[in-house]
Amino acid sequence: MQREQETLPQAWERLQEIIKSYPHNGITQQKLARIFYVGVSSINRVSLDVACRGNLMLKPHVGEIKIIEDMCSMK
Repeated sequence: MQREQETLPQAWERLQEIIKSYPHNGITQQKLARIFYVGVSSINRVSLDVACRGNLMLKPHVGEIKIIEDMCSMK
């Protein structure tokens, strides 16, 4: 869950740190993208949807992580 006052890149970095703590968690990239998407603020979900020209979770399950990483690397 994205914390109040936490930016999208900060939330993504925090999730990555949690995942690294459990290297054999079995979470697929698709599931990781869904966990992140559902956990961010509605404003950030809209931004992710705009970035992929539609609902990120309704897109074919290729590239969700790239879209998230691209959004989080924007300055």
